[in-house]
Amino acid sequence: MGFFVFCGGFVLMLLFRGYVLVDLWEWFMVPLGLPRVGMAHALGIALLIELVAGSHEDDDEEDEEFIRPWLRRCLMTAGLILLVWLLGSVIHSFM
Repeated sequence: MGFFVFCGGFVLMLLFRGYVLVDLWEWFMVPLGLPRVGMAHALGIALLIELVAGSHEDDDEEDEEFIRPWLRRCLMTAGLILLVWLLGSVIHSFM
């Protein structure tokens, strides 16, 4: 069961990140003359950003069960993506 929760959460976070990146790209990059991107391109850009910026993993939680730290990290990432999306929306409304 834990494996399916992990896979489902991973796919949902990936799609959410891609959707937000498509919106942000359309709001801020298309007016600068860059072409629109679709979900596949947005996911590729997100992967590139993750590879360049690196992952922020905590090694302190080795003795906890796997799902709890993963779920907390997933929720924190979703909250951060949502915050960036909201901030981008506010900035875009003033353009």
